[in-house]
Amino acid sequence: SSPCSIYRDLRVRDLLRPQVGAIGVQHVKNALFDDFQSPYSVARPPRPSATRSDGMTASVAMVVMRPALGVMEVCPLPAVNRTFTEYRVAVRSTMPRAAE
Repeated sequence: SSPCSIYRDLRVRDLLRPQVGAIGVQHVKNALFDDFQSPYSVARPPRPSATRSDGMTASVAMVVMRPALGVMEVCPLPAVNRTFTEYRVAVRSTMPRAAE
């Protein structure tokens, strides 16, 4: 974790706050794609000037899940790509009972 992780957390919260009570998948995606203050943004692009010894960082992937629907969407390098691949699994209609 780094200070910019705290900034990104607060930035996403601020972007979602006006939608509280009605937050949808697209609201979450929009907040995670935020590029304000790039390259130190929520969606961090790889910086060509950074080297391995500098501690190069980038947002590697955005994963948006809707477990109750059995849906997971993955977007690699979201700072430079906005294409998601969707994965689906069958969801049981009833939840198993907890062990007693």
